[in-house]
Amino acid sequence: DDLFYLHGGYGGAFPKVEAALEGLKIDAKVEVLLTPEECYGQRDPGLEMTVDAEAIPAEARVVGTHLEGEARDGTSYPFLVVAVEGDRIKLDGNHPLAGKHLRFMLEVLDIRDASQAELDAGYAFGLSG
Repeated sequence: DDLFYLHGGYGGAFPKVEAALEGLKIDAKVEVLLTPEECYGQRDPGLEMTVDAEAIPAEARVVGTHLEGEARDGTSYPFLVVAVEGDRIKLDGNHPLAGKHLRFMLEVLDIRDASQAELDAGYAFGLSG
C-alpha cells in the first residue's frame, strides 16, 4: 500500500525507515529491517490480563473484539479479546506487531514539497497535499 508522510522528523515513519529514505530519488528502492526495539517494542506481559467476564460488556465477549481499557498501572490502552474461557476473558493490550521484526520493501514513487497546512498539521494529506 502507498504511504504518504512528511520527511524530516515529523514522526510519520520509524526513524530508521526515514533515515533509509534520506536523499533517495524517484524510483529508488530500499529494504529496511527493523528490530522490535526500532518499531513497536517487545511484548509487555503487563498488558496481558484475565478478567471476570462480568467486567466486559456482553456484546464484547467475543475473540477479536477491540476494547478500550486500563492496564494495572492506570494507563488507558486498546485491548484485544484473545480468549473466552467460561466466565474469564483474556485481554491483550500489546500492539499486534510488538515483539516482531519487520521488513519494509520501499520504493519512492513521488516527492513533493509539503503544503503549509501539512507542515502545520505535522502529517501529509495525500498525493496532492
